[in-house]
Amino acid sequence: MLVSEGSHHNISVPVVSIVGMGGLGKTTLAQLVFNADKVISHFERTVWVCVSDPFDVIKLVKIIAKKFGENVSDDIGWEDLLHLLCKFIKGKQFLLVLDDVWTEDHENWNPLMAALNGGARGCRIVVTTRSERVALMMGSTHIHNLGLLSENDSWSLFRDIAFAGREKEKRDKLEKIGMVIQRDMLIKLWMSQGYITSKGRRELESIGAEYFDTLAMRSFFQDFEKDSDGIIFRCKMHDLLHDLAQILTQNECIFIFMENNEFMGSKVRHLTAWEFRDANSICSANNIRTLRTRDVSIFGY
Repeated sequence: MLVSEGSHHNISVPVVSIVGMGGLGKTTLAQLVFNADKVISHFERTVWVCVSDPFDVIKLVKIIAKKFGENVSDDIGWEDLLHLLCKFIKGKQFLLVLDDVWTEDHENWNPLMAALNGGARGCRIVVTTRSERVALMMGSTHIHNLGLLSENDSWSLFRDIAFAGREKEKRDKLEKIGMVIQRDMLIKLWMSQGYITSKGRRELESIGAEYFDTLAMRSFFQDFEKDSDGIIFRCKMHDLLHDLAQILTQNECIFIFMENNEFMGSKVRHLTAWEFRDANSICSANNIRTLRTRDVSIFGY
């Protein structure tokens, strides 16, 4: 698909999109293709650019131009920049990988894609993205959707890596522990963070199990596995919910690398302090649950 001649002649450069949820291996697959000897020998130039978010088309075009080995002035205008890119790639057979594309606004891409059409016949663009809408917006000639591994294959892969070199009897024992511990570990983590409280005699583990079941019923978790008694012992968090959780907790995890800097963070729950000596401000932060320090003098020792 990448090294075939195809029909790229007086039309847009063919775009191959790899689509899948985060963590499936889109970038890894693209790297395997990008670094393949057959691909390297086929294309005159191979260029890899990480796009990510927020999207900045001017910055992206500058990076692409520089990857082609050309000097680009930082204060160059947009029209001149596109003209230079057209000049750099004219007549060249290239493979361009755009990794981790998020923007779905085709108006941002149209000028860049038009400029990239000036390459030689046989050029290809590979895109990795979580969104099929992005792949469609970019006019992909082929969309490769990465599917999930089956539960058996996923567990087999984890087992072979985690339990490598162990005797079968020990491996079987560790497998049973590993399958049971995931749900229990999550509940204990909630307990350690103070998310679970009890006003009566109920044990925190029991309340935590109730919380877990409630979240499971509301589709917060997915891909459940149950034991012989019908109790969930393993599951996954949906990718979008995981991203949302990271956004909501971004002010709860702080890393400080400054001396004599006053710590101000009433919402911080997890603090890493390096060469930080204002112990009073830290001690007054009542919500902190985890404190890591690389300098014991933070407490005057």
